[in-house]
Amino acid sequence: MQIYTKVLKNNLTQKLFNLRDIDSVNIFGLNISKISYEEFLVYIESSISGKVKRVIGYANADTLNKINKYEQLKDIFSGFDLIHPDGIGVFLASGLLKGKEGLKVRFTGSDIYPVLIDRSIKNNWSYFFSDTAQKSSTLYLPDIQT
Repeated sequence: MQIYTKVLKNNLTQKLFNLRDIDSVNIFGLNISKISYEEFLVYIESSISGKVKRVIGYANADTLNKINKYEQLKDIFSGFDLIHPDGIGVFLASGLLKGKEGLKVRFTGSDIYPVLIDRSIKNNWSYFFSDTAQKSSTLYLPDIQT
């Protein structure tokens, strides 16, 4: 099992280092990654080990509603390196809007972030969490309730 995991990680690291290799689904003009939990963790790990700075965001149902209404917010999110889905609402919406081309798995930040934090402690990783999108939406779009 350990050898399989190592091979999986090596292959994923090579694949995920190039963002064009990550499949996505477009909802309201926003490309949301079809990334799995393991791929997400390997993506983070490969970025840190490769000393590549990344801006990663998430899209939940509330985010998508705001992006659909405010073009400027979509521009902010489009500048992110990776946008992962967050929650059942996005999963269901992708299925309704895109059918078989929608998201394959339900992905939630509340499930993955504790694992990410645990790996970060074990590996002595440093990263920064920011509410930049929320602040940007407030700055550029004062009528958005965040």
